Formats: sequence, C-alpha cells, structure tokens
Amino acid sequence: MNPKLLTLAAAIVVAATQSSNAAGVVWQWTGNAGTGDWQTANNWSGNVSNTEYNGTFNNRLNVNGAQKLTYTAAEGTTVYTGNVTTNSGLVVGSTSNGTMEITGGTFSTAGSAGTVIGNGNNATGILTVNGGNFISTNGTKLGLGTGAGRVSILNVQAGTATVGTLNMNSTNATVNLSGTGILAATSITKAASTTATFNFDGGTLQASAASSSFLTANNTYVKSGFIRKLCA
Repeated sequence: MNPKLLTLAAAIVVAATQSSNAAGVVWQWTGNAGTGDWQTANNWSGNVSNTEYNGTFNNRLNVNGAQKLTYTAAEGTTVYTGNVTTNSGLVVGSTSNGTMEITGGTFSTAGSAGTVIGNGNNATGILTVNGGNFISTNGTKLGLGTGAGRVSILNVQAGTATVGTLNMNSTNATVNLSGTGILAATSITKAASTTATFNFDGGTLQASAASSSFLTANNTYVKSGFIRKLCA
C-alpha cells in the first residue's frame, strides 16, 4: 500500500480516538461474569474490558445488575467527570438494582451533576465504602428526584467518603455510618416526600462547612457503637 495512504489512515485513527476520549463514554457494569472484578471484560456491557481506571476520564459509570462491582486498590486513583451528554460521573442503580463497593484506592466523580445512588423506579442503589476513598466533588444524591419506589443506601464502614452536599431524595433513603468509616459532608438534606434514615453505629461524621441545619432526617438512630467525632 502507498506509504502516504498508510500515514493518512493512521492519522484518521488517532483523530477518531482523540475525539472519542474527548467526548467520553458511558461504561455499563453488568457483572455478567459473576465476579466483582473491574478488570474482567465480561462484567461490562458488550464484554469490552474497561481499561479506563487509574487516571482522569470524561466518562460516566452506570452500575446495574445483581453482581456487585468491587473497586479495589488495584484500580488506583480514578476520576470520572461525566461525558458530553450527562454530567454525572457515577450512577449506582441507573435503571435497575445496582451495588458498588469501594475497598481500596480512590474513586472520584467530578461531573457537575455529582453522584447518583438509586435512579431506577422500584429499584435499589447501594454504594458501600469499606476502605480507600470515595470523593464526589459536586455532591451526592440518594435518588435523582423522588421517582416511584426508589431505594438508596450509602454505607460507610471504613475508609473515607467525601460526599459534598448529600441530598436524600428517594422514596426511602438511608445512610449507615459504622466501624472506622469517615463521612465528610457539607450538609445532609432530604426531600419533603422522602423517608430519610441515618444510622450511627460508630465511625466519624465530619461537617465540611458551617451550617445551621447540617443534618435533616426523619429518623436518626444511635446504635450500639458510638459517634467517634462530629466536627467541622
């Protein structure tokens, strides 16, 4: 083949790749491989390996399916900023039940719409921080609007969850703080129609900013553990 044509073809491929990266993609977790491993191709829609971790990407991550996604120290430090059509970097339970657990490393979202946990009607979204760090720069929503029968759960058991403003919007929204977990929030609010429950069973609750109404919930329970610290 003509060398000039080869050069042109290579240039087209590079340009297309750069355009795709700039626009970002929506990665769909299915868990169809039956494991929680991020680095197993068959756990992703289309059986395409998601190699976009340990860096900053213009992507959104949707977590759906019965199999939990486990983010570990092996995935390093990852930032998803959303893409050109959606500004949420992470949606757990996008259209159906979905569960994600962070056990190590750092997973961050920097999209302007923040993180959404539980966005499917009559479905449950669960995010558990059990080590490492979770950071949602522009806030965290337990449900994007009230919807119908939505259930959203945030568990902080170990490691640190820095959630910005935590909006409890789902039909039933629950935060469980326990163990050695650290939950840092600017404020914690609820929608009028939401049943919002906050369970303390250890851990540390940190106010990231001064607020006259830092925590709003229907039910707040202090269980057999203890609140280690409430501080700004």
